[in-house]
Amino acid sequence: MYIHGGIHFEQPNFIDFSANINPFGMPDAVREAAERGVQDAVYYPDTVCRELRDAIGIQEKRSSDEIIVGNGAAELLFRICQSVRPENALIIAPSFQEYEQALKSVSCICHYYDLPEAEDFHVEVEELVGRLPGMELLFLCNPNNPTGELLSGEKICHILDACVEYGVRCVLDECFLEFCEGESMVPYLGKYENLFIIKAFTKLYAMPGLRLGYGLTADRKLLHKMNLAGQPWSVSVPAQYAGVAALQEREYVKRSIAYISNEREYLLSEMRQHMLCKRIFDSRANYIFFRAEETLGAYLYERGYAIRDCSNYRNLQKGYYRIAVRLHEENMALLQEWKEYKKHYSKEKIETK
Repeated sequence: MYIHGGIHFEQPNFIDFSANINPFGMPDAVREAAERGVQDAVYYPDTVCRELRDAIGIQEKRSSDEIIVGNGAAELLFRICQSVRPENALIIAPSFQEYEQALKSVSCICHYYDLPEAEDFHVEVEELVGRLPGMELLFLCNPNNPTGELLSGEKICHILDACVEYGVRCVLDECFLEFCEGESMVPYLGKYENLFIIKAFTKLYAMPGLRLGYGLTADRKLLHKMNLAGQPWSVSVPAQYAGVAALQEREYVKRSIAYISNEREYLLSEMRQHMLCKRIFDSRANYIFFRAEETLGAYLYERGYAIRDCSNYRNLQKGYYRIAVRLHEENMALLQEWKEYKKHYSKEKIETK
């Protein structure tokens, strides 16, 4: 069963709010680079992605020796678990499901820090730190998916200090951080050798089908193990070419982040003003996490709008949803259908009393 958003090939005219992809689509220069990569796909790809790692190193202001590239961020989750092979690991819940899947692929026992809804699914840092003894690996997503909570750099440093104290390696997922005014931990890699940061090209450059992500760490022994943990040609020629081109798209990134930030505030304002939800959570990324009536998803789906049903996340039930921030016209159209649903739902609710 497909457990994510973003696949609706059977309904090609849908407006997809279920996957958190940049609504401006893949930049032309990136698409053209991928097409050149198809022409050069008669050759094997560079197994260590030297040109791309050099470009990432310039972008991140780190040595290319601290960088590994993978077939999407998800591949790196599995590679690090294959390399570390922890017996016990800590996961925040709800959070990205592939953490648990990657850990269970190496028979690791997963321990959970369950975030309470009564506290808006906020991470209490001291409580999280108190669960670290006995763990070997911690998965942390900032901002968290699906809740959208963004932890400050100060709080993450406190967690990393505790990880050092207890001998825990921290895998920090920053795949959505570009959409926030958050602090990346990349500058702290030299201080925390136990830190492994994951990033991806998927969301910001709208290229999920090309599969491209990367990791950064000062632990070169770990990177060596990770390079041996998977097959050597996991990153295709088109993906490598597209990645190099994407890192040149600075104006596209600036424009996208500003636009998405404005549209997120527009969506939040409308959702609150028209009381479309039972509860809206403090989402800081390019998506909004909320709780509404259980029938909302099916209603919108029938009218050509796919939103993310989050009931398959740990600790969430039917009625929890996530929507991506899309173009203004699309956001307006979704809100209009949602308002119609609210009228229909409210009328139906009154009639059944």
